[in-house]
Amino acid sequence: MSASYVPKTGEKAESLVSGLRGLHARHAGPDGRVGLAYDVLLFLAVADPR
Repeated sequence: MSASYVPKTGEKAESLVSGLRGLHARHAGPDGRVGLAYDVLLFLAVADPR
């Protein structure tokens, strides 16, 4: 989601912040940090030297 579309005030903003706080509470480690693991698919090619 683009930051320009995130509600900054009002009920939707409060709901978003509440949901994010809940996610953090469920997934944060003892140090308060949340890890983000993801897979990357990388394609590598050599340019034609012509």
